[in-house]
Amino acid sequence: MSDVVAERDSRVVHAVVLSGGASRGAYQIGVWKALEEAGVRCSVVSGASIGALNAALMAMNDLERGERTWLGLENRQIFSLNVETLKAMQRKGAEVLDAWKRDRWEEALAGVFKAFEEWKEKGLFDLNPLRRIVEEEIDPDLVRRSGIDCYVCHHRNGKIEYPNLRELNRKECFDVLTASCVLGFLYPVLFRDGDAMGHAPAGTLPLEPVRSRGADIVWVVHLDPAGKPAHGAGRFFTFNLYPSCNFAQDITGGYLVVKTSVLKDWIQCGYADMIDLIEDIKAKTKLEVMSDWVLRSNQSKIAEILERTGASSPQEVEEARKRARAAMDSL
Repeated sequence: MSDVVAERDSRVVHAVVLSGGASRGAYQIGVWKALEEAGVRCSVVSGASIGALNAALMAMNDLERGERTWLGLENRQIFSLNVETLKAMQRKGAEVLDAWKRDRWEEALAGVFKAFEEWKEKGLFDLNPLRRIVEEEIDPDLVRRSGIDCYVCHHRNGKIEYPNLRELNRKECFDVLTASCVLGFLYPVLFRDGDAMGHAPAGTLPLEPVRSRGADIVWVVHLDPAGKPAHGAGRFFTFNLYPSCNFAQDITGGYLVVKTSVLKDWIQCGYADMIDLIEDIKAKTKLEVMSDWVLRSNQSKIAEILERTGASSPQEVEEARKRARAAMDSL
């Protein structure tokens, strides 16, 4: 597999985009392993939610550490219920029930809304185990020295941001990584400098950083088999990878699974799926791969090319062709 990207042009920028998906993120470790074996060296990684944590692990360039982190989750109590929330819900529930029995409907309804707001503020799960994992497994100094740009997708006061971990101090790194993984209602709201921080909207694919970074080939790793495919908008090659494994291990759809044997299976599935994708790419000629994207020069097809790539003019298509030729030389 090491010849997949042999003799690649050093000017070509490979990037990986990792979607969110909680425990399903184990799959992305297997994908990383396959890329490593194939000789694909990414200079840009971008992730949302658990994909952000995996992006940081990738930026540290330590695959063994990444596997060890995931296979040790079963003993880390990452999904421990927040005792304060449970006590508050019990107290509020008793108050609502008492008001209901006394036919105080408005008071009971108001109590329900207050309980909901308190749950939202405190979160269902204790944040401390997640924060400990971030602080113990991620080394911002290694990320900074790696030369790999690592972008973390999260929201700050409702606005999506993509900070580069290499440009942040240690505490800021931990804050944005934790915030990216914090899904509303499941974990308490995070604040930094008075600003609320948290999980980006579900389904967010952090493509913007790799686009602005000038990536030529982007490997997009989905954790939702039905996720919408990403496109390069005429600016870069995009290979979308979807999981073939069955995530339906429990009523949560596999999002809260921490059993080591299951996570190990998902890592292996990610590895196998990426190997299959790479083999599929290798089986095609360069011309066939280019034809799959935007490189047909027949002017009668220009409207179709513009629609497929999102390019706004024939000039952008021509520019895309030049970039694509250089990118294909790396495959």
